[in-house]
Amino acid sequence: LKFDGNGQYLRVEDSDAFDIGEEGTIFIVAQGHNTGNWRPVLSKRGVNEMGWQFRRVNNDFAAFTVTGTSDWNNRSGGTPLNGEPHVWAMRKSEVRKAQWADGNLEFQVLDTGSITPAPDDDLVIAARSQNGSIVSHSNVEIAEIIIYDVALSDEDVDRIQGYLAHKWALTDAMPGAHPYKSKRPIFENRPELLIESPYSLLFEQSLAVTLPTNRPFDQILAYNLPPGVTFDPTTAILSGNPNAMGTYYSRFEASNSAGSLEQNVVFDVKDYRPWIYGVEVDFPGYAENKIIENFPVYIELDTSISGFSYEQFSSAFGHDLRFLSSDGVRELPYETITWNPQGKSSFWVLLEKLDKNTSIRAIW
Repeated sequence: LKFDGNGQYLRVEDSDAFDIGEEGTIFIVAQGHNTGNWRPVLSKRGVNEMGWQFRRVNNDFAAFTVTGTSDWNNRSGGTPLNGEPHVWAMRKSEVRKAQWADGNLEFQVLDTGSITPAPDDDLVIAARSQNGSIVSHSNVEIAEIIIYDVALSDEDVDRIQGYLAHKWALTDAMPGAHPYKSKRPIFENRPELLIESPYSLLFEQSLAVTLPTNRPFDQILAYNLPPGVTFDPTTAILSGNPNAMGTYYSRFEASNSAGSLEQNVVFDVKDYRPWIYGVEVDFPGYAENKIIENFPVYIELDTSISGFSYEQFSSAFGHDLRFLSSDGVRELPYETITWNPQGKSSFWVLLEKLDKNTSIRAIW
């Protein structure tokens, strides 16, 4: 679509979904034609400390302008908006802002905070919604726009850049080291099980859990499951009572109209019933709403804990200590800092995630 820079634009009504907040990734294939300073290619307001926009600033170059965050609003790259067509990419994550032109990284800077929403202004192509009017029209030609409400990984940004560059014959300007300059990316449409490996099961404890997938499936076949465990190929429910301890190397094959995808999953069947002593550990010092993943926590054990005694350990060196998830199923990795039966012992324990409701169990 070509916009004349006078009165032409496209407006997306009821576009609150494009107030991307703390995370978002945007791709635009566009060519500017004498677009003036401060004129947007795509905007969700983006001025007066509200919203965001992609526009030409006052130095010929393109800028991913975001408001309400820690970085300078109008930081631009080094590629002119007018002239040649380009595959533009912009990403805002929790802590950084980045911009690419034709797969060339123009900047990636520290930028914390959330983009201020603009609830009274719609998403507009080739102009800007501001105070109830459509203003700042751009003379620009736009081939494609893709918007994600998450901060894509570098690998996924590369894939989308490659897809757009090959689709619109714009690979010449891509750097030679770009993974998709000379080949088209392949997008996986087969279903994949979203299951951790190794996966912990408890000996002689009933289970019934639905294994999630990232895409719709027609059926999932399972092979070499632990004894006592069954799997329904149409509902993806793993159920039964594991009746033999050990490590089992299972294979799943998930299929849909796009084909089949095999995955190997290791099942660890364990029995913690011989560990007769234990204590629940919570973390009242963390009261934030945000979830932190793969977070190491410092834990101390000593006789000030009700019911705790070093004499309860089978090993004089504490080798029978275990840290478990709150449901008692998954064993958490830990490192001993100090083992001191005459006083305080300390450990680093790696949590899968930490939020204000997180708790774990220590057993021995």
